[in-house]
Amino acid sequence: MIVGENMKLTKKIVFILFSIVLINIFICIKQDQKFKYLDTKQMKIYNLYKDDLVPSLNSKNIQESADMKIMSFNIHKGRNEKNKYTLDSTIKLIKENNADIVCLQEVLGFQDAKIKKHLENNSQFIVNQRDNLFSHGLAIYSKYPIVESNQILLTSNGEQRGLLHVTFYINNKYVNVINAHLAINTDERKVQIDEMMNYINGLDGEVILVGDFNQTNLELSKLVDVGKYHGYVNSKTFIPIDSRIDHIFIKKGGIYSSTYNIIESKLSDHYPITANIKYKPQLILD
Repeated sequence: MIVGENMKLTKKIVFILFSIVLINIFICIKQDQKFKYLDTKQMKIYNLYKDDLVPSLNSKNIQESADMKIMSFNIHKGRNEKNKYTLDSTIKLIKENNADIVCLQEVLGFQDAKIKKHLENNSQFIVNQRDNLFSHGLAIYSKYPIVESNQILLTSNGEQRGLLHVTFYINNKYVNVINAHLAINTDERKVQIDEMMNYINGLDGEVILVGDFNQTNLELSKLVDVGKYHGYVNSKTFIPIDSRIDHIFIKKGGIYSSTYNIIESKLSDHYPITANIKYKPQLILD
């Protein structure tokens, strides 16, 4: 009797795993229909979505929004440092923190579908890298409607790295949110940082840059390191080597950070980080 029940359980587990693989393969195929080449030796930019119906500037007042909370989290494909499954707990943590914009790195295709279902937000997911049968990439989930989204594949000699750029229209302003995952190799990462900054310097509107940069003490021209600004220079976000390689940057100008936090959960090999971003008061004219 016990043997029979164990056989049924084993068959059920095999069926679930097989289903997950099939779903992920399907997502890979859909991504490949958009992007013929995922491994690139030079930077490539792909437009994913664009909404031409942008709201008009119709208010005349002093506007200072409530805090816009943003989260960045490398979820390590839904597993912690000890390779234990943690996706359900990760989704719970994200929901409890109630960020307006959530940027995730190392997300598997079928995990994106599950996260999207639970958060019920606007979202954009891209595949950066194949891992055998499992594709993984970057995702952004937002309470704000998406105006435009782009995938930027950065020059990569090893594992393909890139950016997910989503534009929002919040309080009569364009806000560019860029989710990044850069290379481990130092020389490769230097090239990617140059490409990333050239891309960012060409953007109009406010800029919020977040992600896993695989580098401590990262200085970027015209951008403020929010963690450093709030005194978290020697804090850690990457558990294995006790270093701060996950960052939130904002463009100097029309926005500022009111708070910053590192959430010391053990759901990944990274800690999630959050910041509250506010607009500086500004007169909006008709």
